[in-house]
Amino acid sequence: MEPAHDEFELRSFLLVLRRRRWIVLESFAVTVVVVALGTWLQTPLYEAKALLLVETTAPTARGYEEMPVLAAALDISRARSVETHKRLVKSRPVLEKAIASLKLSKTVAELAQGVEVETFRDTDVLEVKVQDEDAAAAADIANAIATFYVEESQSYSREAARSAGTFLEGQIETVRSELRQAEDSLEKFKREQSIADLTEETKATIDHLANLEALQAEAEADARAAEQRAAQLRTELERQPVTEDYSRTVQNNPVLVSLEEQLAGLEIQRAGLLEDYTQESPEVRAVDARITRASTELGSQVGTILGQMEQRVNPVYQTLLTSTVQQDAEARALRKREGALLGSVSKVAARLTGLPSKEAELARLTRATKVGDSVYTLLLEKMHEVRLAESMQLSNARVWENAAAPKAPVKPRKMLNMALAVVFGALLGLLLAALTEYLDDTINDPEEAKRTLQIPVMGVVPLVREQGEQILTEASTRSALAEAYRLIRSNIGFAAVDKPIKTLLITSASQLEGKSTTAVNLGIIMAQQETKVIIVDTDLRRPSVHKMLGAENDRGLTNVLVGEMPLADVVQQTQVENLSFLAAGPIPPNPAELLGSRRAAELLMQLAQMADMVIFDSPPAAMVADAAILGAQLDASLLVLEQNRTREPLAVMAKERLEAAHATLVGCILNKAVAMPGGYYYYYYYYDYYRPEEEAA
Repeated sequence: MEPAHDEFELRSFLLVLRRRRWIVLESFAVTVVVVALGTWLQTPLYEAKALLLVETTAPTARGYEEMPVLAAALDISRARSVETHKRLVKSRPVLEKAIASLKLSKTVAELAQGVEVETFRDTDVLEVKVQDEDAAAAADIANAIATFYVEESQSYSREAARSAGTFLEGQIETVRSELRQAEDSLEKFKREQSIADLTEETKATIDHLANLEALQAEAEADARAAEQRAAQLRTELERQPVTEDYSRTVQNNPVLVSLEEQLAGLEIQRAGLLEDYTQESPEVRAVDARITRASTELGSQVGTILGQMEQRVNPVYQTLLTSTVQQDAEARALRKREGALLGSVSKVAARLTGLPSKEAELARLTRATKVGDSVYTLLLEKMHEVRLAESMQLSNARVWENAAAPKAPVKPRKMLNMALAVVFGALLGLLLAALTEYLDDTINDPEEAKRTLQIPVMGVVPLVREQGEQILTEASTRSALAEAYRLIRSNIGFAAVDKPIKTLLITSASQLEGKSTTAVNLGIIMAQQETKVIIVDTDLRRPSVHKMLGAENDRGLTNVLVGEMPLADVVQQTQVENLSFLAAGPIPPNPAELLGSRRAAELLMQLAQMADMVIFDSPPAAMVADAAILGAQLDASLLVLEQNRTREPLAVMAKERLEAAHATLVGCILNKAVAMPGGYYYYYYYYDYYRPEEEAA
């Protein structure tokens, strides 16, 4: 059973496809033509690609990794991710430089629309794609953007070192002046007091005190550098499009606060150890290692918290925020170290309070000179490191491969567009065909008529396009049209096996569906079987049978019904043997009352006695009551439906009105059917069989 069902579904689909083939073909053609015109008229776009190699930590010269203070305070690119680079490649400064360099007549927004930056999975490579109408221009723009981004990245990376250098220059001048004053004061005091030197114990104490004060000065300098860097990062952070609540949530996180306190405690512990140990001692180095681990964990924790946020974070903001938190934490830790060292200095300085006045003053001056000299030397070293770091600070991006002028455009992709046009054109046509079929409430084939009305289909009459060939003649007895009416005649006979049909009503659901033509042709076919037939035109509103039979309508049914003329005087003989007809006659003002009168009932009985078959052509059953009035008095009724025109609701209404009047509706006829090659309707085969031999050949 399933194969038969599948075959039926396939056949129904093919029939719908044949019926709506013009919708499918037109939709397909329009889609293909529109896409073809749009594709061939579209301005070609060329795409050039330049490759950038970026690094999450800035490349440095050998030896720079041994400068821990500078590495933490000055390297702004260390935590920058590849995603950050991707965003910054299309930043305004880079695009503005590219526009100015190439003298482009584009705005930054217009240029940005043609620039795309993509990343390769699990790599630090960025692909800068530029699309332009000119192939050479696309390559030049891609190379310019890549080059200027490398320059911007390097300039931005050096900015912190340059800022720290400016701060150190001011400090060096101040310390140099203080050192000169201390040295002059010491020499003057020695000459005036004739004191040669201090004891060895006092010298050792002063040296230790000078060392502690130098470390305290170093901590102060590092703290100021970290604070200055944090302030600069915070300024950049405020420019990023992230809400204040987001920033506050990260910076006040209890885990981060705990790590900052741990880092500050380690700095205090380190300062305390320096009272008795040097910086190279194992105890101090162990604390330094713990400080490094705490700082690393702090940065990692910031990244983890950011990753757990539901809101997507701007990667540039994420990098800046991480750096800001780390710099703030380090600045606070260095301030803690400075405070601890200041306490140690006070403790050691207290050892000198018991010296005699002259020796104490000499110790003070000597201490000031040594401290000034140590701080001055330290600052000079740091200035050298800063300048060296600034010169060695490389960009964390470099051009890996320059873009070459493309030979072929990437847009429009003609073959792909046409292939998609073919596919979507076909799909659109099928969709429109299915939609049209779904919305179409007309009767299109015999199966649909049978399913809708639940009555037999007595026959299918093919469409005859020539006006003069719609009525059967002796020459058309071997045509498909004649054979269709012969089949209808036979089916009417089969429908009345127990009680022969002598009076037959031909009606339709609406106008112009071919009921009058059907009545005439059916009468001709029956008359050719030597059956005496009378055709009665009971369409007293728009009579047309007389025109088809070539007669006048000056007398007819209405004359008999009003008693003006006897029946014998109005029945006219046709050119077809055994076929007579009764015209409608003058159009009355009250057709329904005339057809429902007692005189009309008597007339019907007279007509039934005068012929073997009386065919009544009636007005549409769904529009007026005439058909229902006549159908109730006749042996049988036939409903004529026009293929692709009769609407299902009207057909159902016509059937219901006939049945409500107790008319015997024996079936329906599908009229003006269009024969489609490959169809399954039997009249298609009649057409092939009965067409002229010369046409068939």
